[in-house]
Amino acid sequence: PGTAYTFTVVATNAAGDGSASAASNSVTPYTTPGTPTIGTAIAGSSEATVTWTAPASDGGSAITKYTVTSSPDGKTASTPDGSTLQATVTGLTPGTAYTFTVVATNAAGDGSASAASNSVTPYTTPGTPTIGTAIAGSSEATVTWTAPASDGGSAITKYTVTSSPDGKTASTPDGSTLQATVTGLTPGTAYTFTVVATNAAGDGSASAASNSVTPYTTPGTPTIGTAIAGSSEATVTWTAPASDGGSAITKYTVTSSPDGKTASTPDGSTLQATVTGLTPGTAYTFTVVATNAAGDGPASAASNSVTP
Repeated sequence: PGTAYTFTVVATNAAGDGSASAASNSVTPYTTPGTPTIGTAIAGSSEATVTWTAPASDGGSAITKYTVTSSPDGKTASTPDGSTLQATVTGLTPGTAYTFTVVATNAAGDGSASAASNSVTPYTTPGTPTIGTAIAGSSEATVTWTAPASDGGSAITKYTVTSSPDGKTASTPDGSTLQATVTGLTPGTAYTFTVVATNAAGDGSASAASNSVTPYTTPGTPTIGTAIAGSSEATVTWTAPASDGGSAITKYTVTSSPDGKTASTPDGSTLQATVTGLTPGTAYTFTVVATNAAGDGPASAASNSVTP
């Protein structure tokens, strides 16, 4: 193989050999290709990508394809031509260790198989997280969960929490964080949440829905009542805001102008407070703010002016 040949023909009868013909055209016989040199196998999602280098000899006939074969299972992948030196074998079983060999083919047939590749273990998407608890916050909710029983053979890179309704999402910075806070929720709306784990293969299945929670916001604006002057003090009354923001009001705070003197109520049901330490002869007005778990709401309008 690989040597150029021409041919002549002689006819023979009882008298012996005649003269040789002219020489034929020149031809070069071939054989099967040499052995490829295996490169590297890299695991993917239920698949592996294998590389190699061409054999030292094509056997005298151009290589038309390469075929990669897995061990175990005998899964194969072929290249579209003889210049491609990489192929991806699909349909592999996640969690199973595989090696691969490569064979070159030309017009004479298949050459010898390469040595086996390194061993790789294909992976798949992660299992399903187990939902934990959702806890409402101010226009947000914090959701916890536990990791799935299987990471699919590839480390989990993040979790994504999704709200229902609205489809608001929050993702973790890595696969070890098992809590996330979904922001931008509508106060007073009931939400549930699901969680999905992601690895190099993609997203796994969503968890069951969490418990239902209703985010809250700061309270509305109290309606100012009357300020009544006393001895170096003033007593102010008001009415509660139309909305507590979805979280019980825990206190009210009255503030004087000028001086910024304050007085707070012991709870959210008290609608009167006395601001002390005021300067006699100075005219004061007062505003009131309601507070709940989300923080302070807007200040009321100013009260009537009084002079302690």
